[in-house]
Amino acid sequence: MVIKLENLIDIDKWEQLQDALFELTNLSMVLVDYQGIIISKHSGIRSFCQIVRSDKEMSKYCEKCYARGAIEAIRQEKPYYYLCHFNLIDLVIPIMLKNQYIGSIMVGQIKSDVKEQPLKKILDIPNTKEIIDRLSQEYEEIPFINLEEMS
Repeated sequence: MVIKLENLIDIDKWEQLQDALFELTNLSMVLVDYQGIIISKHSGIRSFCQIVRSDKEMSKYCEKCYARGAIEAIRQEKPYYYLCHFNLIDLVIPIMLKNQYIGSIMVGQIKSDVKEQPLKKILDIPNTKEIIDRLSQEYEEIPFINLEEMS
């Protein structure tokens, strides 16, 4: 039997918490189910990511990143940092119940100098540069943060 995260928590109260955490940290946050599908509103979503996610085809890549990041977090049994297909840093915090993965808290949508702390890129897509160039203003608005500040 699959336990659904949305049946266990009050989504309205969770979204209030997300909003408060975004105000404190400037880190985007969303709750996703075990398949990487968003089940809460996206607190602090960056305009770049909002445009990308509004495209049906591109949104699938975001969901794949969420799901693949979650698999790694579950495997390592701890939160996991990674680079999405647009070289943005995300953090996935897995939610487990009775040894069953039921969803994740996704945090991030930030840029950082990852040369010092290399992160794994979860997914590559062929037209990444083209999309970033087309949405360069929105991409430039994404905040830069030192990874140590997220730890």
